[in-house]
Amino acid sequence: MKKFLVLLFVLSLNNYALGAGSDSSSDTSETALYDQAVKLIKRAGKLEKKDKDEKAKKLYSQAFKKLNK
Repeated sequence: MKKFLVLLFVLSLNNYALGAGSDSSSDTSETALYDQAVKLIKRAGKLEKKDKDEKAKKLYSQAFKKLNK
């Protein structure tokens, strides 16, 4: 009976330790940063067509920062 209780206690601690793990779909992953940069570049391209070059430059610089991370 004592071994059973010790085993149950160890297994319950293991469940709490595994539950504290991080999620692999974090926004700081490389693919998420790349996707964000692509969206910024597309928006900047649309702004360039509308002759809004200053706003486009800001978006390009933001995209560049995301790609350098």
